[in-house]
Amino acid sequence: MPLGPIFGSGEDDVTGSIAPRDGRFSRNMSDADWARTKSAVQAAFDPANAGKAVPWDNPETGLKGAVTPIAGAFAEANRTCKAFIATLVEGADTHWYQGHACQGDDAGWTITSAAPWTPPKAP
Repeated sequence: MPLGPIFGSGEDDVTGSIAPRDGRFSRNMSDADWARTKSAVQAAFDPANAGKAVPWDNPETGLKGAVTPIAGAFAEANRTCKAFIATLVEGADTHWYQGHACQGDDAGWTITSAAPWTPPKAP
């Protein structure tokens, strides 16, 4: 009787232990938190927004934050992209992030990178 490869066939392997990274700022963000954050990105890059911060919050999880567009548009991989600064408030802690979002074929914005950021301190 054949036993197959020692680590399995590799085809259709499914694990539930580690969720795929989708750009969330924190592992504590629920799907609903992340959806609200992505909606804030859409609103932040709307031409009518004029560079203002767009807040979001989720009363169910207690998380909240804001997305603020910074600088002008730039090209990346033949797409129009923009930079942003975001906050995530978890309890008494405020975390800062910087990132980019690029415009897709549907004219919506997709977060393509995000990383923790430390704002400059006042002298």
